[in-house]
Amino acid sequence: MWLSRIPEDAIVQDAAQLGQLVIKEFVVYFFQELDATSFINFLELWLSTQGEFRKNSNMGTYYYTIHHNVNKKYSLFLEGFLFTVIENVLLTKVNMTELTPNLISFSFEVK
Repeated sequence: MWLSRIPEDAIVQDAAQLGQLVIKEFVVYFFQELDATSFINFLELWLSTQGEFRKNSNMGTYYYTIHHNVNKKYSLFLEGFLFTVIENVLLTKVNMTELTPNLISFSFEVK
């Protein structure tokens, strides 16, 4: 697989750059506005293409777990991409709960 040939630090850096470049345009394209609700709707639309995911929310805190069948480097890509996107769009910190070769779990608050 192509990811196995790329160093882990390059994967995280490239994922973060990708997240900064395109996500706001995609959200506006699909939902005609960029706010917390449209972003979360887009996030869940995109996550549905990445494998299985679960979501829970409680009092403005959102919890996501994504399961895929790729490898650890793909988990690192998802982490770099999603953390950058969420922190840049929602202006909130993302908390990593777990990262394994086939799973990434995180949470964030929407203010």
